[in-house]
Amino acid sequence: MAIHAHRSWLTSFALMSVLALVAAWGAIGFAEEGPPAPAKTKMDLAACVSSALAHHPALKAAQAEVEGAAAGIAEARARRVPHLSAQAGYLEVDENPSFSMAGMPTFVFGDQSNTWGSVDLQVPLYTGGALEAMEARARWEREAADANLDRQRQLIAGDAAKAYFRALTARHMVTVMEKQVEAVKEALRVARALHEQGVAAKLDVLQAETGYAGARDMLLKTKNQYQVALAALRHAVGLPPGESVEPVENGAEEQFLQGYPTDLKTALDTALAQRPEARQLRAYRQAAEAGRKAALGQLRPSLGLQASWEPQRTTLMPEYGNWKVAVVIQQRLYDGNEARSQARQAEAQAKKASDKLDELASGITVQVTNAIRSLESANDRLEVTRKATKAAEEAWRLALVGYKNGVTPMLDVLQAQAGLAKARADEEVAGYDRAAAIVDLYVASGKIVGQSWNAKAETEAPQEGSSEE
Repeated sequence: MAIHAHRSWLTSFALMSVLALVAAWGAIGFAEEGPPAPAKTKMDLAACVSSALAHHPALKAAQAEVEGAAAGIAEARARRVPHLSAQAGYLEVDENPSFSMAGMPTFVFGDQSNTWGSVDLQVPLYTGGALEAMEARARWEREAADANLDRQRQLIAGDAAKAYFRALTARHMVTVMEKQVEAVKEALRVARALHEQGVAAKLDVLQAETGYAGARDMLLKTKNQYQVALAALRHAVGLPPGESVEPVENGAEEQFLQGYPTDLKTALDTALAQRPEARQLRAYRQAAEAGRKAALGQLRPSLGLQASWEPQRTTLMPEYGNWKVAVVIQQRLYDGNEARSQARQAEAQAKKASDKLDELASGITVQVTNAIRSLESANDRLEVTRKATKAAEEAWRLALVGYKNGVTPMLDVLQAQAGLAKARADEEVAGYDRAAAIVDLYVASGKIVGQSWNAKAETEAPQEGSSEE
């Protein structure tokens, strides 16, 4: 009786382990309201990544930042070119403008009603390097925005690839549970047949029926989690809520992910050289240095040309013709230490960017190391779980044969079947972990999933120190 209770406890524990594994797996992803669309877009791994890069809404914000930075360059350049403007106006005064002195008649030199118009030209000749530095800062800010966009593309491609593999694994888990249902159904059929022959006890049939019901329940839950994974995949590839997607295996997944380094040094060298965040921080540092030069340039003399053509002049001013030209020099004498404060602030920003570069290098090392070690672990686990699955399949076969011959209890049969289901699930999870580790290695190394490992950075930064004094 104690042995029977112990076996019953083992069987329940094995079944609950598989159920817990399926429930935990379903926690990856998020719930989606509304029924799935009847027509599904079939996508392989490459198509999922391409769709995410083309349609994911998160990229729009990063792209808008790039466009704003490009406009900043145009604005900075506009400050260095001649500016042309026109103005016109009408003036009404109380009396005719006049001038008088004691002992002399009053001299009237204008009219009560006046109109005027002019075309004015302003040309900056020298600004102490301030305008050149402002343009350099805008260029570096554009480079920082480009680097941020590159990184967002890498992250989104990685999310899409992991969502694809997660959906595939969820579908494989459905297959595992379907096989479990069929296996327990077969055990139930055998138990009923033997019971009808008077060979097996009614308890065996009841135990098999309980196992069959539990297996069907787990199958329903697994199918639901597959739908959750599909919803997560739809979001990851950037499809609108009204559409749905189905992952397709075409045997090209390994080829799509080929070429990644398996040694830590190569992966680290690649990541440290190509991570967009490093380019972004270097650009921020250069932008801050250009801002410092722009601030100090305000303390130097500035020289400008001003010209004006007045086809219609007011009568209030003396006659000097229709045009005038002036060269103006300006020197800031006192600004409350504003310019130097701006320079010190820019120096602090440059130092902050340098410090973050050091911190980033340490973080990249940790991320790449984790990805490499996770990949090694997943490869080992995949090999172990494949062997465990083969052993569990043989154990299930022997248990069923033994039951048919009256030497193996039904509880042992159910326990063997639950062990087989768990072994198959463990193999699927190990396969997903391997694929996820490869994707993480791409992302940690500054690559878009599937990109050639020898490809250079996607954008070329301006040369450091290119800002003019």
